[in-house]
Amino acid sequence: MSYEHLNSFERKAIYYRFNSGESCRSIGKLLNRHHTTIMREVKRNKPPYYDYFDEAAHEKAMARRKVARHARKRNNKALYELVHSKIAMGWSPDAIAGRLKKDNPSDELMYVSHETIYQWVIKDFKAGGELYKDLAKRHKKRRKQRKYGDLRGQIKNRVSISERPKIVEDRSRIGDW
Repeated sequence: MSYEHLNSFERKAIYYRFNSGESCRSIGKLLNRHHTTIMREVKRNKPPYYDYFDEAAHEKAMARRKVARHARKRNNKALYELVHSKIAMGWSPDAIAGRLKKDNPSDELMYVSHETIYQWVIKDFKAGGELYKDLAKRHKKRRKQRKYGDLRGQIKNRVSISERPKIVEDRSRIGDW
């Protein structure tokens, strides 16, 4: 089943039904959506001290969709510079991600995953940067996997069974069985 974002009509239905006290399960059944989708929508887009409002929620969702998550982290200059300096000191992306979480337990803007750090290094490499040279361990050069004609499991200089000597059929020696 393919995923579709909520549209403004569905948000309007959520607005009327949720604010009138209807449950997320019944709203989900009405819109043919899972109840957790409705709960997540309300949680993400509801202002802290007001009721859920469909137009504001739709604007918020559209604005969020324009900026990718890793770009939001990349735009945090303090985080980006800290990651760059740690890589230059020879830290691994795993160690950097773990240390950031430990040093900033209450600031989620300073969290970043090791995969995101690798993506930043790749982006830097494509832009002509040399940050990749400071990685503690670089990825092995990957070889293209062959679908057919794979050479694993092949015996070198093997002889076909049709070319075996006639004495083998007597089965008089050890190993002929």
